[in-house]
Amino acid sequence: MQLIVQILSFGTAWWARPGWDERDPERFTRHAAYFNSTGIEVGSKIHADGPIRGLIRFNFSSGLDPHRAHANIGRTFCFKGIERYRETNRLLALHRAKRDVQPTHFLVRVASALHGTISFRTAWRSDDVQTVAVSRLRGMQELLLLMTPTSHIHTKVGTWRVLKRDEGTPQLLLGDDMEPAAGGEEGQ
Repeated sequence: MQLIVQILSFGTAWWARPGWDERDPERFTRHAAYFNSTGIEVGSKIHADGPIRGLIRFNFSSGLDPHRAHANIGRTFCFKGIERYRETNRLLALHRAKRDVQPTHFLVRVASALHGTISFRTAWRSDDVQTVAVSRLRGMQELLLLMTPTSHIHTKVGTWRVLKRDEGTPQLLLGDDMEPAAGGEEGQ
């Protein structure tokens, strides 16, 4: 199943894997793979330990600009669905989506320092939320989630939804007093 995902935020941890052929002059550019996941920053280190391991992979052909990752916020990509491999969730970006396509999902980073902590022992998410990765350390949490236009999550602060303000890019916002993100209206 192919997902149309608008990137609203990335996880903290980034890394690259060069191409396999050491003689390849494009080993560190066109033939490299770029990865993103969750992590908790402590000093100059990022701790990626958590109950759910996962990553997002961008090959050069996917259209990500790895040197300006935050320039990709708001862009929409086509992904394969989440796959499990060696006890890790993996989400592969295939290519950039056409400009006029509506996203089916949104990639969001949830950080306890900003959004509040999640109690995983409760019904903390709607059924249509998919977890890519979770990192936890000393009471801090970071999650990467795939949410639909009608999804919601609960933290100690309240209920969060992907909402669209005016004509801007959808955002993960507290409360439900605004219009749902594109694609979430009745009849679509």
